[in-house]
Amino acid sequence: MSIFDEILDDSNYYEFKKQNKLFILGVTDSTCPTCCQDEPLLGFMQENIGNGTYSFKGKAFQIARIDLSIRHSFIEREKLDFGGNLPKVFIGFEGKLI
Repeated sequence: MSIFDEILDDSNYYEFKKQNKLFILGVTDSTCPTCCQDEPLLGFMQENIGNGTYSFKGKAFQIARIDLSIRHSFIEREKLDFGGNLPKVFIGFEGKLI
């Protein structure tokens, strides 16, 4: 989990979602040996967001991460289902994950 702008947990999830209309979400588990597979993709996105290649309405957007090896109550409250194998990458847009 080396590529991120913000690590999401119970203390900042709702505020982050409220402040960021669009974001990339990497879902991983720090105990998973294959979860580093998405690092090149997220690194590519971070580099291209930083240099202005990718933007949303002319503004940079964030890359957030969730570590599922840690229990987060917001996952249950929001009824988020990250089922299946990890890692996963989602787009957060207007409060929904797609």
